Amino acid sequence: MNNALKKIFIRTGILAFGVIIILAYSSMAYSARYVIEKYDTDHAFNGTTLFADNSDPDNPRIVEVDMRGNTVWDFRVPDSLFPDFRKRYNIVMDVERLPNNHILFNIQKVGIYEIERGGKLVWKHEDTETSHDVDRLPNGNTLYVRGWVRKGGKHVIEIDPSGKEVWSWDGMRHFDREPFSNIHHQGWMHVNGVTRLSNGNTLISIRNFNMIVEVDPEGMPVWKYQFKSRSHPHDPELLPDNHLLIPITSANRVIEIDRVTKTPVWEWTHPNGARPIAHIRDANRLPNGNTLIVEANRITEVMPDGEIVWRLRIPSIDIDSKRFKFLYKAERIR
Repeated sequence: MNNALKKIFIRTGILAFGVIIILAYSSMAYSARYVIEKYDTDHAFNGTTLFADNSDPDNPRIVEVDMRGNTVWDFRVPDSLFPDFRKRYNIVMDVERLPNNHILFNIQKVGIYEIERGGKLVWKHEDTETSHDVDRLPNGNTLYVRGWVRKGGKHVIEIDPSGKEVWSWDGMRHFDREPFSNIHHQGWMHVNGVTRLSNGNTLISIRNFNMIVEVDPEGMPVWKYQFKSRSHPHDPELLPDNHLLIPITSANRVIEIDRVTKTPVWEWTHPNGARPIAHIRDANRLPNGNTLIVEANRITEVMPDGEIVWRLRIPSIDIDSKRFKFLYKAERIR
């Protein structure tokens, strides 16, 4: 072999080695981006945790991690799903595993998408007002929130699989009055959560009114819970015992209320108190009685007595950033 060929082989080998090192480093950096601050193996509800990671706004991912923080599945949300001129609030907000193991998710003010685990897009619905919360209903329809719309707009919409609207709610008949009529902060109501109940009614979280309301199929309110002060409730969950689990963003706490007496029966307050650093927006009651709580850069599991038994942190989330990089929702899968 002449000297020229030797140099080519040497350079090629060095280049290949460098590529391997870069890829390996990239893989390690990605797998190490989730820090487990606590894991009580005896008391945590073991499984995997699914959530949207917007810590790199230009490279958003939907990830599933095990209890040790290792990524067991991830999906990079392709640029083709975003507008050509992406806004800071165009983030992935809600992520839900469907019974067929597909993943349903939304991109705020862009649309709603369903993918197979291999990443293939199998369904979509584009709506430049979608935000916060999206649910696939047992009948195959999709129920979702449009939190940023102005007064008179549709704040909640249900569509069939073809995308045809079959139900909506604008709240005008019941809330276009004082003290609600002239409110405006990121929309009129800023609805941030919706749930279709087994009785056919719909539970709606209205952040700007500090209210949770249940409406019947005609849109008539049949039950409501009004906070006495600015609370900014988020995405309440109806529990099997008819209690309601409510994250309260302004106070960085989670409360459980009895829907009949409307009195608190359980609560958990973030260790930092009411400092705005936490931004609690989601809470789910787990089958073992623990509660999974999501704040800006952490997902925490607590026992009924409030003891933390599992906590994941994303160090790369700058909670003071002006971009919408925070965690929003998570679900524990078993």
